[in-house]
Amino acid sequence: MKKKELSKIKENLTKMKDDILKEFKAIQEDGNNYINPVGDNIDQACDSYEREILFELNDHDRARIDSINYALQKIDEGSYGICEICKKKIDKKRINTKPEVTRCMKCQSSRE
Repeated sequence: MKKKELSKIKENLTKMKDDILKEFKAIQEDGNNYINPVGDNIDQACDSYEREILFELNDHDRARIDSINYALQKIDEGSYGICEICKKKIDKKRINTKPEVTRCMKCQSSRE
């Protein structure tokens, strides 16, 4: 890939990471404000379920941040855009759609 393309992808990945971190902090604050110590058992169960959902979202966000950090590392190493399985170039359309990908569509499909 050209340096200009890589620079743009790196910029997009960094923005994605920043957006996730902002959203993560907002969700975390909402979760802390959401705790309702009063109410019957049903209310408390619903509150507990909502907190579980917030924690799941946080795990998902952490996984995405890890993927983004890994893609940024690959850019710095000069191996970005190469499938980790077959070692072929990943299609630009796939990279543009999901810049943190590490596998080509064929290898990803066979993994799933």
